[in-house]
Amino acid sequence: MFFHPLGLALEVEIDDSGNEKLGGVWDYRDDPEGMAFGDGIIDQNKIDHVLKLKDSKRDVRFKLFGGFIQSR
Repeated sequence: MFFHPLGLALEVEIDDSGNEKLGGVWDYRDDPEGMAFGDGIIDQNKIDHVLKLKDSKRDVRFKLFGGFIQSR
């Protein structure tokens, strides 16, 4: 919702025990379309989780910043 349209991605590394950590930032800002997931990669449960988290921040962010994305 933020990184991919700009051509950026956060890498998540998962070790043999299933522990997750950030691995780095992929930088494809020179690609005109930015980054995109391949077909069948996006999990609907993950989409729902992100949208629920985003919605939980909406009212406060609009009150503080006048919109979801801070522009001032």
